[in-house]
Amino acid sequence: MEITIDEVAYFAYADVPTADAYLAADSNAAAWRAADDITKQRALITATRILDRQSWKSDLDQASRALLEPIVHATAELAAQLVAGYDAANRQHTGQAVRRQKAGSVEIEYFRGAEGSPLRLPLPVWELIKPYLAGASAALGGSIAYGTDGCSIADIGNPYDLTGWVGHSYGWPDSC
Repeated sequence: MEITIDEVAYFAYADVPTADAYLAADSNAAAWRAADDITKQRALITATRILDRQSWKSDLDQASRALLEPIVHATAELAAQLVAGYDAANRQHTGQAVRRQKAGSVEIEYFRGAEGSPLRLPLPVWELIKPYLAGASAALGGSIAYGTDGCSIADIGNPYDLTGWVGHSYGWPDSC
């Protein structure tokens, strides 16, 4: 969809009437309903730009995403959050905030700066777009395990040279 501000056309996944209709009955969208149209337009453009920076599945170009109702709804959800003061530009997603947990004498240690780290996107937005993201799991979290074969490069010394791993064409040192 096209939104025009000061005679300049911008692309957005939702326009103000579409977002207004979607958010009309949302109990968390009071700030959206109170905002003027230019504020709403800017929020929709910003929400679209934020969503465009996500890692989408390879077959979902911008034109394809614009046709998907969940993407349009996610744009409205994110725009409403932006109008309400959500600072998506300065949030970061830290997938593994906990560095160590301990059961005896209860201890939790976080990676530096990760305590209470927020999701990059609000949860309702994430829930709408996750099926369309590259590598997204069906659950909110999900996990990936690397190095689960019992081999540790820490025990090998320095396995790198200027061309990559030394000693094996598949990327693993011969000692593994």
